[in-house]
Amino acid sequence: MKMAKLSLTTSSTSTSLSHNTRVLIITSCTREKRFKPTNQLTLEDFKDSARLQSRSRELADFACPASQMYTGLQHLRVIEGVELLRQSFGQKAVDLVIVSAGYGLIPENQIIVPYEVTFNTMKGYEVVEWSKFLEVHQAFEKAIFGYDLVFLLLGENYLRSLRLPVITKPEQTLIFLASKSSKSYIRDLTAKTFIMTLSNAEAKHYHYGLVGLKGFLIKQFAKSVSTETEILERVYNQPKNFLQFV
Repeated sequence: MKMAKLSLTTSSTSTSLSHNTRVLIITSCTREKRFKPTNQLTLEDFKDSARLQSRSRELADFACPASQMYTGLQHLRVIEGVELLRQSFGQKAVDLVIVSAGYGLIPENQIIVPYEVTFNTMKGYEVVEWSKFLEVHQAFEKAIFGYDLVFLLLGENYLRSLRLPVITKPEQTLIFLASKSSKSYIRDLTAKTFIMTLSNAEAKHYHYGLVGLKGFLIKQFAKSVSTETEILERVYNQPKNFLQFV
């Protein structure tokens, strides 16, 4: 299951986004979805392409873009942050992709149907085996190619599904919002890398629940960037600066 290479070109009618800094946000699917039919897709459906097509047709009335399917707190806050950036700099100011435990790595506009599969309930070896089937590692490596600044908002098993390291470049900056226990999965990257570890202490500090905290922080960052565009370049050059603007 492969995903086409993403591209970002700022519209000529929009304000340039901090010297055309190319931004990508990678978030995860959520259990909460817009539609919850009783016959939604299961893991077994995704294992066979013919069966997947057949079952997807059964659920055609519930199909919608991935950006609209997920209704978990993290996803909702991320979408709000993305919209803030696009309102300020144009619709092509930032790209969003989603790590789906059913579909693999997908762009926000991919049409999907409801499913009930999550990496969160899988054991470590199951995450590795299933992510190999979905080709998450290869899709992720292709997805980040050409982006200057990449934000990753992934829980432990979703980070595990990336099977890092991947090929990155020194001129790229990757910022991970992750739990302390997830840090071991982030390694051997050539890109400038910053990990903001999140726990109940950070949730208390920001007065926001831990479940949706990653999305909340991206929205807060987007608010800052919307009023001071050079923030992107400052964070790109020194990723630890991210902490100052959330």
